[in-house]
Amino acid sequence: MDTSTKSKGDAVRLLLTGKSYTKKRAATLLLVYVLVLAHVLHWRLTGRTMAPLEFNEARITLEVGIVTAGFLFMAIAFASTAIFGRFFCSWGCHILALEDGCAWLLDKMKLRPKPIRSKLFAWVPIGLVAYLFLWPVARRLAVALWPGSSALLGTPPAFSVRVASETETWGSFVTSDLWRNLPGPWIAGLTFLVCGFAVVYLVGSRSFCRYACPYGAVFAFADKFAKGRIVSSGGCVGCGKCTDNCRSDVQVIEEINEYGKVVDPACLKCLDCVSGCPSDALAYGFTTSAHQSGHAKATLEKDRDFSRKEEAVLVGLFALALGIFVGLPEGVAPWAGALYGKLSLFLSVTLAVITALVALHMWRVARRGTPIFANADASPRGAGFASMSVASLWLLFVAHSGLVQYHTFQGSQKTESLRELRIAGLVQDASVLERLNAETLSSLEEGERHLERAIDLGLFDDERLHRQRAWLALTKGDTRAAEEHLRTAIALEPRFARPHYQLGRLLAARGEAAEASRHLARAVELNPEGRGFNRSFQQAATELLAAGLVPQALALLEEGARTLPEDADVALHLGRVLITQPGRSRDAIPFLEQAAAEITGDPGVRADLAQAYLDCGEQALAEEQLKQNLSHPEARAGSLYQLGLLRQEQGRQAEAEGFFREAHEADPSFPAPGD
Repeated sequence: MDTSTKSKGDAVRLLLTGKSYTKKRAATLLLVYVLVLAHVLHWRLTGRTMAPLEFNEARITLEVGIVTAGFLFMAIAFASTAIFGRFFCSWGCHILALEDGCAWLLDKMKLRPKPIRSKLFAWVPIGLVAYLFLWPVARRLAVALWPGSSALLGTPPAFSVRVASETETWGSFVTSDLWRNLPGPWIAGLTFLVCGFAVVYLVGSRSFCRYACPYGAVFAFADKFAKGRIVSSGGCVGCGKCTDNCRSDVQVIEEINEYGKVVDPACLKCLDCVSGCPSDALAYGFTTSAHQSGHAKATLEKDRDFSRKEEAVLVGLFALALGIFVGLPEGVAPWAGALYGKLSLFLSVTLAVITALVALHMWRVARRGTPIFANADASPRGAGFASMSVASLWLLFVAHSGLVQYHTFQGSQKTESLRELRIAGLVQDASVLERLNAETLSSLEEGERHLERAIDLGLFDDERLHRQRAWLALTKGDTRAAEEHLRTAIALEPRFARPHYQLGRLLAARGEAAEASRHLARAVELNPEGRGFNRSFQQAATELLAAGLVPQALALLEEGARTLPEDADVALHLGRVLITQPGRSRDAIPFLEQAAAEITGDPGVRADLAQAYLDCGEQALAEEQLKQNLSHPEARAGSLYQLGLLRQEQGRQAEAEGFFREAHEADPSFPAPGD
């Protein structure tokens, strides 16, 4: 029979035919890993390299406006998919390389897992797209339109479209920290093992693409508009081997017969169906897109593995397991993070999918129903002793993890509820800490019990628990215990900026400026989370000043200026503190001059420098700074008034009144001459 697309009324231009694509694709996927290795080697040899081409960095662009290398890479992949179809997924994705590698090994072992089909699970990647890419934009728009919603949604970070400098290590094109937004080696290895191998063995080939990968959902959307399609080149004998060869669970021959082309967006254009066709009846070519031909929503009915009730149970189990593995969204519950603070989102989603299926598998077996997994062990339907034992152990681990997370969440929530006491605890303000009421003290004790229980139960140590116990210790007045917990957190995760920052603040409040400076500088250097720690010295000094600990704040900023001599912001803060101290204006001038030379857009810097010059009798230099501020609308009135005071001090009253008059006209809050 001839199922040529021409019979369906579509003009077709054939581009790729023949049987030689499988080995070429394998070579291309191997090349992906060669390029990754070359990238790492370049970084190791030179100390800096291009930022990782990580799609996840597209979220940074949507959230704060920094145009990242990952965002541009994803935009290029999306655009190419919208033209040629999903070639990137099957010819350039490192995870799919693992999946296909595992499938190839299973084929050699005479095992080919039957794909598990779930309609509701197919929505998981779409939900991840909404969370990763749509939610940051929606939250920013919601808060902009309804400012009161920030109490519920949280305050979104400032948005400004720009290209980050290398000092913004988490969003720049060039970086000295290649792993800045990537998991550590153990989690990365576990992610590859689970997402690339375990899920294939249990759920079927390319199941990670179907049930966990948000980028696959993005590219599936783009594929609907692509003219590049698998089409018939004529001569089909109806053997169905194209469908058998498709590891993406696409019904190739059925769609060719029905629509004249493959319209399923799950088609990854791997060309396995083209290579495997014994009569050379398939090809890749250009024709009308699924969207143009009205087939974008077309689906052929596939065998169902689950009833509607079972689908609902699966979703409930998935949601519960996902909460255990990855916690809750930070914007909703910042105290409910990932298991042991380590599991990545994609790994957690995949583990949650496996957990839900394992639980339903055991329930079916217990009721003598049809098991889910077909290749769990030597038994024909995976219901043997070995598979049930492994499944039981896995569910026991998940239950234990849930108990650890329960105590972690409870303890962390108590710590968060005492946030307003953190500054008092940090500076050991006895006037506050000694008057804590019974309810607050009870919360302290309850939080400590939950955190201790989480540490005792945990299979792995969690640096977050030690940081939280440090805050509770400070609130109870035990600074030494707090210091010990923070040093333990640093030992557990030396590449995390937060424990360095918190220890630096604690040491600065105790007057140990030298060591505090080292930890705060380390927080600036690491800065893995990208927000806040690049101003560690300034934030810590501001807290100390607010608590009245001026000598400690001054000592910390002086150490900061020595540690980071090129940091203009640290210099500015140090200069501003110095001009408030009797007889220190002369010392402030070089720091304020450094700040004024680099922070050119802030008139307040020049105003502070002018004040320091005036304090030292350098009237001409002060006048020069004030006149530079006259061109700035926000600073014009204040600068005119300051110039009037300067002329008045010089005995030039007429000129002084002229400046006072201009200042009053620019801003009526300044007194007019004679007032």
